[in-house]
Amino acid sequence: MSLSELTPYLFIFPVLLLLVMLVVYPLSYGVYISFFDTDLGKNWSFAGFRNYLVIFTQDNTPSTQNALCWARRVSPRIRAARTRV
Repeated sequence: MSLSELTPYLFIFPVLLLLVMLVVYPLSYGVYISFFDTDLGKNWSFAGFRNYLVIFTQDNTPSTQNALCWARRVSPRIRAARTRV
């Protein structure tokens, strides 16, 4: 491949690298640690789906209720803003 054929990829590479570093990695790491009971230090024990079962089956704590209420209120506004653009 010549340099002129590689040029578009050289322009895209830094953006893709930033996207992976700032979005993909933190999101995937958050999903990974959600399967553990941890203090993010040395205490890691595998919990599997137990954390998700607790959220959806037991009485919700105020913080969970607030997060769900916020998501219900914000989601329609985001969808509406996307349709206007």
